[in-house]
Amino acid sequence: MTTGRVGGEDEFDFLAWFKETVQYADFVVLKMNAGKVELKFLKDVFESGAICFVDELFLRCTENGSVEDKTMKSKKSCMDIYKGLRTNGVYVHQWWGN
Repeated sequence: MTTGRVGGEDEFDFLAWFKETVQYADFVVLKMNAGKVELKFLKDVFESGAICFVDELFLRCTENGSVEDKTMKSKKSCMDIYKGLRTNGVYVHQWWGN
């Protein structure tokens, strides 16, 4: 499933694929970095309600923020995300380092 072209490459709509593929009977575990792209996906999956399909979420933060980009400035920022997700019923776990 593609949604267009970016820099000559087809862009894959992961959220649309996720919503079409995952069913309530599935046990879904996501492991993702706390980078800019991943946090946007996490926001989109939460706002769309598709977060209800996720049974466990492992969110990777590094000591100094994301390796890929510096959107996460500190452990506190990452902990705030964990707390917000847990408050909203998401079973999220810390994944520090590699």
